Amino acid sequence: LEPFFTKLCADANIHSLLPEVVPGVEATTRVSDDGKSLLYILNHNAQETEVLLPHGIFQDLISKQSLSQRVVLKPYDVLIL
Repeated sequence: LEPFFTKLCADANIHSLLPEVVPGVEATTRVSDDGKSLLYILNHNAQETEVLLPHGIFQDLISKQSLSQRVVLKPYDVLIL
């Protein structure tokens, strides 16, 4: 089924928000009241999980840390970039 869904998503211009799909990790975007697009990354896993971020430097709105390249999410952790 993977080739079918890969083609279906490509035809509909649907793509992942993260460079790599990571089991148990959800990525979604939301638009703030001021029109800024925010990337939410949620770790639904009971263990730490490494995630490759999109190209660029991001600021986590919760911790105020600057993040780039890869980040390790704690179990059930959330980033808002």
